[in-house]
Amino acid sequence: MTAASILKLMQCPSCGGELDKKKTNLVCKGCDASFSIEDDMPIMMDTRKPWGKSADKDRITYNGFYADRIAQGDGWWVKKTDPYLRMRDEHNLNASRWFVCNLIHKQNPDAKVILDAGGGEGYVSNYLLDLYGEKKAPMTICYDLSNTLLADGAERYDQPTLVPIAGDLQHLALKDNSIDCILCIETVEHIRDLSSYAKEILRVLKPGGKIYITTPNKSGSQLWINDRGIYFVHNFVQIVANVFRKNKVTIEPVPFYGHYEGEDGYEHYQTPGSLSKYFKDAGFAVAKQYFVQWAGEASFMVSKFLHLPLFVPRLRQAVSQPFEVLLRTTPIGKAIGFTQIAVFSKPDPKR
Repeated sequence: MTAASILKLMQCPSCGGELDKKKTNLVCKGCDASFSIEDDMPIMMDTRKPWGKSADKDRITYNGFYADRIAQGDGWWVKKTDPYLRMRDEHNLNASRWFVCNLIHKQNPDAKVILDAGGGEGYVSNYLLDLYGEKKAPMTICYDLSNTLLADGAERYDQPTLVPIAGDLQHLALKDNSIDCILCIETVEHIRDLSSYAKEILRVLKPGGKIYITTPNKSGSQLWINDRGIYFVHNFVQIVANVFRKNKVTIEPVPFYGHYEGEDGYEHYQTPGSLSKYFKDAGFAVAKQYFVQWAGEASFMVSKFLHLPLFVPRLRQAVSQPFEVLLRTTPIGKAIGFTQIAVFSKPDPKR
């Protein structure tokens, strides 16, 4: 399915005007903005505007970053050969991403149009469409800043109803009330202005529709262990080693928890409360929150580092899984879970 087939759902991200499809670009009938089409994929950034210039700069940065990862065969969409890394990825996918896909399929069986906001190369969309099956597969728009990553996914997955669009999630080239439901997998932590993002999501979502978000849980002990504990252990080892070294090693300070900004991107973790506030302030209602991945990632990486038998991380996972399923919506889950899954709904005045 090509961009031309969803033109009726699209609009100019700058002025909301109607788009006219030319041979190699889309042109806004309202403000004359022009958007290139590369390999049947529209690049929806208006570089005449400050937001478009900034987004296009980020696009080029991310394209380079993901081109390297694709060349190295690295990414969630690549099955690892290392058994510890493969077990870690399978745990993470089952606990959060596939859980959300099954939730969407169960709660939205008749969805016609789904938006995968920040969907990358589309591995989650691909899994979701397999759940629906060929006959009921909804049109799924995979919207991401990196057209390099989107193009790789278009070659990787053979899904007739999967449509890639490159653009800024804070300026979506989609019409009001055009989307049945939205999935947003490990994306909100990379968005600088969550307020404008939440308002934009509210605009394109149909009344009664839901957005399903997975993102690191800043309140969870497992995230702290993985994100901070590694730094503290590393620094402790270096401090002890320095006692016996002639040439001392400089001990780097532990970075600020949950916030990173550098040449290769931006990341800012949210607590369940802060994430909910952004979306409630935009006009959403909180439908449900889950807290998953109690096994975190550290147990797999420690097992790999120490060359422990594979049954050790498997046992750790097996022991935590029943408790995670039972308590993932409770304060206990909130205090432990590496990942939070938040479901927000757009109010329907007719209901």
